[in-house]
Amino acid sequence: MHYDDIIVGGGSAGAVLAARLSAEPARRVLLVEAGPDYPTLESTPADLRDGWRMSLQAHDWGLTAQAVPGRVIPFPRGRVVGGSSAVNATIALRGVPADYDQWAALGNDQWGWAKVLPYFRRPWRGVHPGVNLLEATSA
Repeated sequence: MHYDDIIVGGGSAGAVLAARLSAEPARRVLLVEAGPDYPTLESTPADLRDGWRMSLQAHDWGLTAQAVPGRVIPFPRGRVVGGSSAVNATIALRGVPADYDQWAALGNDQWGWAKVLPYFRRPWRGVHPGVNLLEATSA
């Protein structure tokens, strides 16, 4: 079989890259991932659906790292379509509004707080029905 592109790793970057490349109908793209793919919410294990905790058992490579000499710590890496993003707990942080405004003042006019805030709000649409998270104006 012939492929134009072979992407190893179906994590956040690999999956997006494969999707973008395969948008060209004539292009043949192969995405290789060592871990499982769960095509439906019902088939996705509970530990991956729980955004409050990291899934570090069935979908982790079990790697360690030496943070400082003599200190070995767990180094979680996702082994599943979605990669480490699929096993990490969910967190979203916004920067300090004044920092964005300073970048705009330095010449990056599209980076002012008023310009970037809609992009920070976008992922929250419909997340908590009845709670208007879009009204939040600061970090």
